[in-house]
Amino acid sequence: MNNLPDIISGLPDWAKQAIAWLLLAAAVWAPVSIIYFLWTWGRRVLRHFWPKREGWVADCTRDGNYLDPNAGWSSNVGSRWSQMREMQRGDHYQLDLSKARVIKRVYFDTDEIRWPLKVKFEVKSDKAGDKWNSLGEFEGRGIEFPSPQKIKAFKVSITEPRLEPKSTDGKSPAWSIYNIQLTEVILFGKIWDREI
Repeated sequence: MNNLPDIISGLPDWAKQAIAWLLLAAAVWAPVSIIYFLWTWGRRVLRHFWPKREGWVADCTRDGNYLDPNAGWSSNVGSRWSQMREMQRGDHYQLDLSKARVIKRVYFDTDEIRWPLKVKFEVKSDKAGDKWNSLGEFEGRGIEFPSPQKIKAFKVSITEPRLEPKSTDGKSPAWSIYNIQLTEVILFGKIWDREI
């Protein structure tokens, strides 16, 4: 080992340059491969602790015709949930997240005319309780809470239906949801947000 500098200095210039390039490649490759390993391993671990939409189940007011309520969050291209009739006061749509999550915003992706003028937003925060806690009335498709809420399930009920525009046969719009986006707060409820 003590003779290594002497051996290298005795090599031709092209061999010295090749060794230098190999050492540089090793110096770059080692940290990159470690970072890649930690990134892929970390994503697997985080997926276990913070799943995306696994286990979600939706329900809705069940009178008359309606499309599958789970189409409102499955976000398959072209899928949607619809009440398939004029929206009415008291109609509800609910989503069970299968485990409590800290949520700061809920956004319902739909056409403006397919969303009620006002909705009441209620939540269940734990598995055991059947009690719905009201967070109040909201206008618009985005509901942002003053502080993040621990939510296991939520229910949106129409308090003021949208009556206009009327269709050619004089009917009010049907209530529809194309996708539901939740903003979850991770790491002590303050540090990191992610869309699910």
